[in-house]
Amino acid sequence: MQLRRVARQYICMQTAFSNTRVTLTLHLCAVLGLLIGVWLAYPAAVSDATLSPGASSHITVLQPSPASVRAAARRNVPVAPDLRQVLARVHYARQLQQIRDRLIAARRVAALNAVHADFALHAVGSQLYTAWNAPMTLKAMNWYGFEYAPFVPDGLDQASLDSILSTVHDLGFNALRITFANETVESNPVVVAELAANPELRGLHSLDIMQRIIERAHHFGL
Repeated sequence: MQLRRVARQYICMQTAFSNTRVTLTLHLCAVLGLLIGVWLAYPAAVSDATLSPGASSHITVLQPSPASVRAAARRNVPVAPDLRQVLARVHYARQLQQIRDRLIAARRVAALNAVHADFALHAVGSQLYTAWNAPMTLKAMNWYGFEYAPFVPDGLDQASLDSILSTVHDLGFNALRITFANETVESNPVVVAELAANPELRGLHSLDIMQRIIERAHHFGL
């Protein structure tokens, strides 16, 4: 009886010790599994070079790491996007939009320059057409003064050149008929008088003033 009682106590002790060891093993496995899960769920890193302005013009969009995909699949949740990847894509999209805007503006300027590069007119019957075949009716006014001394158009001593041209345009004219003489071209004198309202023109040759008037008239659609 005594031997049987001792044997029963020994068996109970072994069972208790075995249960404690199993419990400790389970706890260790749970902690280890939690650490592995956190490591697998950590998003893939994006280098600082990916976010730099120089590299953003040639950015490579990174896919979620296989570890992140597996972790999300085990949890039955969608793969969370990497915030730094999202910010890099937004920055790249903004750069693309700025490039598109600059290209559109450059094309518009080039088209306008091409249109304005040739103001030659041609006629079909009684109708005038521009170089780009748009119908046009000339509504011109004479501006005299180049044909006699001091070989400069009248009025430049009273109002600025831009003010005069703006008035001509506002009155509905689209062309100027500038009169001049052979002497204007042959002598092409330096003009110092009759330019009180346009001091920037004083000291220029007569034909240089004519060229300045033509350029500014073009600016006002004349």
